[in-house]
Amino acid sequence: MHRILLIAVVASLSMPASALEFVWNSKTTTDDFSDKKTVWVYRAGTYGYDDNIVVFNFRCTEGTPVFQVQYTRFIGFANQEFELMVRVDNNDTMRIPMKLFSNSTDDGYSTDRKKLELLFNQMKAGQELLWRLDTTSDRRQGSIGLNGFTRASAAFAKSC
Repeated sequence: MHRILLIAVVASLSMPASALEFVWNSKTTTDDFSDKKTVWVYRAGTYGYDDNIVVFNFRCTEGTPVFQVQYTRFIGFANQEFELMVRVDNNDTMRIPMKLFSNSTDDGYSTDRKKLELLFNQMKAGQELLWRLDTTSDRRQGSIGLNGFTRASAAFAKSC
């Protein structure tokens, strides 16, 4: 019995990160100075042959939704605008206008409420999110499963 357990543990430790299951999570934070509450729903996944991490999240502060993409590789220069293409299942492809944060080359956001509401609703009903990102140096694309998104996003849905 112990040998079987040991083999399973060793096998799981030797798997590449892309073989690991990432799940949708949620959390609520409160700013220490303003007491503003922010509700988050997020999930990490891997991309590419070298298992770079990409994180997608929605957050809501005082009824304002923000969609954020964090990537472990260079997207562009600080404050640069870019476009993220997304498609949930067989829905139409959406082009979401994004902008890198002023202090980042790999972390961008969108506040396009109309597109974010449509994407959020499609994700609640969907199975898979396809994404494509054209950067200043190359094209990256991948997919993230949506299993558990509806459960994890319940607090976000109430806030925004």
